[in-house]
Amino acid sequence: MRRGGQPQLRTTDGPQRPAPALQVLRGAGYFSHALWVAQRAQEAGWQLDLLLEDMQDYDAALGFIGELGHGWVVLTGLSGLQARG
Repeated sequence: MRRGGQPQLRTTDGPQRPAPALQVLRGAGYFSHALWVAQRAQEAGWQLDLLLEDMQDYDAALGFIGELGHGWVVLTGLSGLQARG
């Protein structure tokens, strides 16, 4: 079902696990699709990895970092981006 013209990320087998989908999409070169999945799943580390490493969209990456606010910290590289508790 679509809400507001946007497709929804849905699964039928329990909680959403975006990592496998992100790995497949990224490996196949579907970076904008992988970015969409990462955004819907609120996976900030994946979003930055895609924007910086794959899409080389540095302006978008800086804008995204600015939107994160003070509740985020990089623990171990970009994949270690997590919310502070």
